[in-house]
Amino acid sequence: MKKIIFIFLCLFVSNQFLCKGQADKKINGITRPQIISKKISKDEYTNLIAHKIDRKLDSLSTIKKIRSRFEFILENNKSIVLQDKGKEDVLTYRKYRYLSSLNKTISLFSKDGYENNELFLLNLQNGNRYKLLSTPYINKNGKMFFTFSNNIEIDYLSNKIELYLICSDNSIINLKSFDYEESAPVEVFWVAENELAIKILNYIDGNEILQCEKWEINF
Repeated sequence: MKKIIFIFLCLFVSNQFLCKGQADKKINGITRPQIISKKISKDEYTNLIAHKIDRKLDSLSTIKKIRSRFEFILENNKSIVLQDKGKEDVLTYRKYRYLSSLNKTISLFSKDGYENNELFLLNLQNGNRYKLLSTPYINKNGKMFFTFSNNIEIDYLSNKIELYLICSDNSIINLKSFDYEESAPVEVFWVAENELAIKILNYIDGNEILQCEKWEINF
């Protein structure tokens, strides 16, 4: 009897690990991409700059600020309001700015506050909001973008790269986040629809060493 119970427990535990592994492969039904990272030479990196994809974001003339506020009617007929408030030297101060749009549904805004600033994407259909590390850098087909932060001089701020997918329904999924502790990404750009070139500054034994990489993103 003890032997049967032991076998059952082993099967249960192994099944739990299997289920977790399967769940980790997907986010909201989207398969996580496999990212193949390859170290490249400085010369190879320089050559990739000629293939840099710098897709400009659009600006929608329909988005206008009226009486210190933006107001949008969502698909459920509810409204969302981005309202300026207060003066710059008070804690409640906030000022919104429209910067650009990834498409007709997803737009980029900034919020200036008292001693803090924020970048975020706003879905104009459902009101979903996505806080970003930086301006989004979108790929050639408009389906993926990355953001990155470089805070080498400030210990308590993060150094990271975040990769996002824009789904067919315009929802946004964070596919991967890469955190750097003793290093920081100093330059990142698209070189193909699913390829990134990255320059990383490493701190090794008190020395600053540049490392270049090429990432291939495979679904």
